Amino acid sequence: MAKANTIHTTIYRKPCSGNTLLHAQSWHPRSQIAGIPIGQFLRLHRNCSTLGEFKIKADEMRDRFQERGYNSKSIQRAYTRAETTDRVTLLTPQNKTHKKEFGQKIYFITRYSRQYKKIVKTVKKFLPILYADRDFCRALDPGIGCVARRAYTLGDSLSPSLFKETNNSKQDFLRHSGCFKCGHNRCVTCKYLKVSGEFTSTVTTTTYKIKHYINCCSRGIVYLITCTKCGKQYVGCTIRSLKERIREHINQVSNIKLSSKTNVTRHFQKCNNSNLKYFSIQGIEQIKTGIRGGDLLMKLKKREVYWIFHLQTRLPLGLNYTFDVTCYI
Repeated sequence: MAKANTIHTTIYRKPCSGNTLLHAQSWHPRSQIAGIPIGQFLRLHRNCSTLGEFKIKADEMRDRFQERGYNSKSIQRAYTRAETTDRVTLLTPQNKTHKKEFGQKIYFITRYSRQYKKIVKTVKKFLPILYADRDFCRALDPGIGCVARRAYTLGDSLSPSLFKETNNSKQDFLRHSGCFKCGHNRCVTCKYLKVSGEFTSTVTTTTYKIKHYINCCSRGIVYLITCTKCGKQYVGCTIRSLKERIREHINQVSNIKLSSKTNVTRHFQKCNNSNLKYFSIQGIEQIKTGIRGGDLLMKLKKREVYWIFHLQTRLPLGLNYTFDVTCYI
């Protein structure tokens, strides 16, 4: 609007506009909710060219905040801060000082919940343990940051971005789940593959069901190698067909020159003189990407770490040497 050859600005709200301010009791970080009134009143002062117009619109905004359950003290504090701030300062673009690059600091990222502050406090409490390791100490030297991702909402369940068919007609023609032989005459893996619908941890004696149909030709498999003589187990994964990966294990175990190459080969050499009669293999889980694709190898690594932990196949109880949980970060 123009008055006395001067253009004045204000804000305009449609009569039909609803009160869309975030509710004070919403499940969001308290710092975020506390900062909303401050940001809104500062924006209002910046958009209103006169102090009188700012006060009129501020009264309307005060009512909207009260309707959404905000504390009167926090509203008044935000209003006072906006009123005492010079409008010229609000209109002047601020030169933000560049902080350290994001990649230089390691961040602990998790979904927000009401226990978020307790989780962060626990992480920082036990963080000095990692400083005892030379590599971790070097990586954590710049410090760590804690970031909360958006939590799941009702909207994610009621209105998902990816449509899912309830009656999927494209079902696999093989309805049976378990680990089976492929039946090829020249398949080396079939000789050592254990046909079953479940697998058992030799450490915890817990039995798990195989939820997919897996054979030697299946790809994207988490597999379990068992030494039937002593019961030691090894968990691995492959993005190739299962028989290709297992053929490599078999060749390494049977080859004397390669008997000290891996923990699996060293164990079979010491335990049973590399006798493949005690070599048993099972495919325990098949990983697939969704309609939108994704990083299959990363998903396989996560499930490999998952089964290493639950089957307790880490040294000395099992044959797994590496246990890299960074795939979950």
